[in-house]
Amino acid sequence: MTKVSAPLFSFGAQGSLGHTITYRKRPGSHQVISIPTHPDAGTSPQLDQRDLFLWAVASWNALSPAEKETYRPLAARHGRTLYQEAMSQFLEAGLPPPPSYDLTITNDPDIGGSVTLTPPGGIYDPDTEVELEAFPAANYVFDNWSGDLSGNTNPDTIIMNSNKAVTAHYTYVPPVPQLYENYITGEDQRNTISGDTWCGQSFTVQSGETHTLTSVKIKLYRVLAPGITTVAITDIVAGVPSGPDLSTGTFNGDTLPDFDPGVWIEVIMSGLSLTENTTYALILKNATPPGEVKWRVDRSGTYPGGNVLTTTDAGSNWTIRATWDTMFEEWGTPA
Repeated sequence: MTKVSAPLFSFGAQGSLGHTITYRKRPGSHQVISIPTHPDAGTSPQLDQRDLFLWAVASWNALSPAEKETYRPLAARHGRTLYQEAMSQFLEAGLPPPPSYDLTITNDPDIGGSVTLTPPGGIYDPDTEVELEAFPAANYVFDNWSGDLSGNTNPDTIIMNSNKAVTAHYTYVPPVPQLYENYITGEDQRNTISGDTWCGQSFTVQSGETHTLTSVKIKLYRVLAPGITTVAITDIVAGVPSGPDLSTGTFNGDTLPDFDPGVWIEVIMSGLSLTENTTYALILKNATPPGEVKWRVDRSGTYPGGNVLTTTDAGSNWTIRATWDTMFEEWGTPA
């Protein structure tokens, strides 16, 4: 058997790493019997060349016999064995790029929040530790992780040793309604709602308080059985209600007490965005005669944002009661 004492391939390294790589020759194959492991192989170029060589050997060993045969035409042309030709091509091609792994993030629901990755990017080298932190949107709270991360620890970490997919789940928390416009003092009389006789109260949304209407509270009692009564919000033009109902709600007037001064009730209203510095009308209407709904009022009212409005012809004509104010509260959630 012949021992090859000169290097078959040059790695372009400096120092003793550039010395021999030896082989044992057997029929139809060569086996490496000496790999560069010199003590001075400590520089980055030397270590890179060593990794390249080890990868080339591993790549050859991974080939099937049929795959090795594909190198025969070029091996014959260059006067090399199959092994020499394959190794030459492997070394010229260089090491393949290291693998990278994708981290895919989903938010459930989409508007529920967002996830920040540290380090950022979403594509990582193997074994990178990535921190995930969920940031809920307004009116949402973080609930839990699912997919390749579980539990509800926030922030949490994941090791990127393969492609990963993580979903952040959020729970909707309805905003807590708050009181906006109101007048609740000085009540001394009552206004009647029955048939075509309606009563309203204008109110003005203050600067910086655009919000979504959720309900109104009004202080009432009844006479006889007024039945289902409607509460509506409309625009105000020239000081009186105008246009279609923008928001409505109803209550059963028959459930009101039949004695003065009555009670406060809450009426849930259909959603409506109320705009700052805009005046609206809160109207009670459609009580069934001879039943009556009585709305408590202060006829020396001091509410600065509006006043009482009355009509006896179902809203065709309105009378402005400039010094009167009903007992009302208007509730909503910030925009």
